[in-house]
Amino acid sequence: MFPKLVLDVPARWLAGSLVFSLVGASASGTVLRGGQHSARNAMLAGSILACGISCMILTALAGLVRPFALAYDLRSVLLVMLIGSTLCCFSLWEATRPLAGVRRVLPCLLLGLAIFVLILGSLGSILPFEQWMTAALRPDQIATMPVAIVAGAEAIVVLLLSLTGSLIDNRAAARDRREADRLRQLADSTFEGILVVSRGRILDANRALGALLGIDIATLREQPISRLLPDSIDPATWQQAANELSPVATSLRSSNDTTIPVEILGRNIVYGHIDAQVIAVRDIRERTESEARIRFLAEHDALTGLPNRRLFNEKLQSSLTGAAVSGTRFALFRLDLDSFKTINDTLGHNAGDELLSHVARTLRACVGSSDFIARIGGDEFVALRAPLSDTKDALDLAQQFLGGLAEPLILNQKRVQISTSIGVSIYPVHGMDAESLLSTADIALYRAKSNGRGRVCVFEVGMNAEQDRCRELERELHGAIAAGGLSLLFQPLFRPDGDLVCFEALLRWTHMVHGAISPAEFIPLAESSELIVPIGAWVLQTACQEAVAWPCDQRVAVNISAVQLLSEDFVTTVSQALSTTGLAPERLELEVTESVLIENTDQTLTVLSALRALGLRLVLDDFGTGYSSLSYLHRFRFDKLKLDRSFVQRLDTDEDARTIVRAMISMSKDLGLEVTAEGVETPAQLAALRELGCDELQGFLLGRPMPKSRIRMLIMRHHTARAADDLTPLLVMETGDEAPDAPADGANSVDHTPQALGV
Repeated sequence: MFPKLVLDVPARWLAGSLVFSLVGASASGTVLRGGQHSARNAMLAGSILACGISCMILTALAGLVRPFALAYDLRSVLLVMLIGSTLCCFSLWEATRPLAGVRRVLPCLLLGLAIFVLILGSLGSILPFEQWMTAALRPDQIATMPVAIVAGAEAIVVLLLSLTGSLIDNRAAARDRREADRLRQLADSTFEGILVVSRGRILDANRALGALLGIDIATLREQPISRLLPDSIDPATWQQAANELSPVATSLRSSNDTTIPVEILGRNIVYGHIDAQVIAVRDIRERTESEARIRFLAEHDALTGLPNRRLFNEKLQSSLTGAAVSGTRFALFRLDLDSFKTINDTLGHNAGDELLSHVARTLRACVGSSDFIARIGGDEFVALRAPLSDTKDALDLAQQFLGGLAEPLILNQKRVQISTSIGVSIYPVHGMDAESLLSTADIALYRAKSNGRGRVCVFEVGMNAEQDRCRELERELHGAIAAGGLSLLFQPLFRPDGDLVCFEALLRWTHMVHGAISPAEFIPLAESSELIVPIGAWVLQTACQEAVAWPCDQRVAVNISAVQLLSEDFVTTVSQALSTTGLAPERLELEVTESVLIENTDQTLTVLSALRALGLRLVLDDFGTGYSSLSYLHRFRFDKLKLDRSFVQRLDTDEDARTIVRAMISMSKDLGLEVTAEGVETPAQLAALRELGCDELQGFLLGRPMPKSRIRMLIMRHHTARAADDLTPLLVMETGDEAPDAPADGANSVDHTPQALGV
């Protein structure tokens, strides 16, 4: 009979069993948390957990059979411990790995199986009944046997599993090293930088990244990612951007603290059993520079580097918006180079390009940091000054432009001096939008050109109507020659003794609707539209043709504008006019103003030399009007100087004017030049000029401009008077075709507007 057993575990034995289980679980968890995620640690922790569970079970069994004791088969206990520890090891290994789906319950199943094996195995390890009865008769010999058995078995199991785990770890480590070496070689062979980051710290990087940043990659490991980022970039945001589906443009900081634009693309990985982020870094400096260059070319002029029309329009809209919000004013300037086409045609396109580059540099030097300069066309420039204090501020800047561009420069080894016309409009006085501001500035520019070029004009109310009239006249001027609207008048020139020596051809335009149009109005239109070239050719041809028909050998004088003189094939045009009409070259005088020489001295003198070679006479017109320079009188020999009418008209009232005229005449005689005084209107002026020794005289007192039909009569009468030694024609005004009370100005007499054709 078996002794009667009560299935009741005493509290102290139950408490002891629970202590074993808790100690085992705690020690197992400590090993897992405190060490690396390795097979050795997992097996050590699993064996400790299995030991705790076994001690719990065997202690509970020992308490259950008291006062008896159980005997165990050591081999069975060792086998059970080995199986249970192995299951616990796999359970803890899986529990420390990231699992998904149904694999999440695998650690629990393995642990449950381990407990089940340990319980059944522990019961199965009890010795058979005969040995158990023997053990019951000698309780003192087996009282502590379960714990000793488990301790011994645990020692053996821990040893076996630790050795096995170490072997596995060593093999895994060797494999990881080989894999890491392979991956590093692969990473180092790429052209892109590779960065491995975990929790804001750098785990690794390849050589390409080190070369990009100029940093030894060994010094990067375990460093915060912020070391590689500019101060303006948040590290967390940067890492988050790297996880975007497409590459993200950002920047890194190099070893010398320069910012390098890069493109990054990241992915989450497990790196050495650690959750990490691998980030590919691509250097985009060349692409960024190319994009910037393309963007610059799209918004800037390739020749001058100034903003182009597109960028100017954006800036103008921005200025309008800003001024509307702040309530400030700004000025818009339109600049146009005078005679640029002539320089471009005569000196070549390279010289024209060099001139435009010079203009751009000069304008940049004149403006401040808040101002804006752009080139919007061939020789058209615009500027913005914002904010604008007052109109004087705008005029001051415009004068700086004029002063800077007035300096002479050398183009193709030729000395060139240019002038610029500037139109100014002011927001909001002259316009509230871009279109109106540009329009009013254009109108002001047109007025500046009409006023003689090289000037500044601020838009004023009423200019619109004037510009409309100018545009209408310009359109109709195209057909004026064919329609017979243009004609020539001729004004005589006399010597002091009354000898008639020359006629000056003066251009007139009779409009079908508006009647007589002042040369001061239509000549600038012809020059700005390049019509002056064909009109000038017609004047030259007609004047030569008329002079050939005169009964005597009086000369004919024709005024030449700067646009004509520097136009292509002008010398050929003059030569053809002489050859087709049969006029002797010495009977033709070409008059040029001082301003022509100032604008382009070298090129002008080259053309004048070619004209002089044809045998005709060259006259320097309007001498003394403000541009006078003895340098070009020394460099080129003229045949005659014409004193400006402003000196002649003050001869009888201003002693200083008399002194200046005396000096000019004396200098001219010393240089071997003839002198003509224009604008003689009173007997006192005539007497003074005769006393000073002037060679030729011209003015309303001696003869008004007349049509060609009256020239033959005047020449015949003058010839008769000379034969009779009667100088009366010299003292009596010849009645011309213009009203006697016509103003003695450039519109009707020989005092011509700048660069006009016989105005």
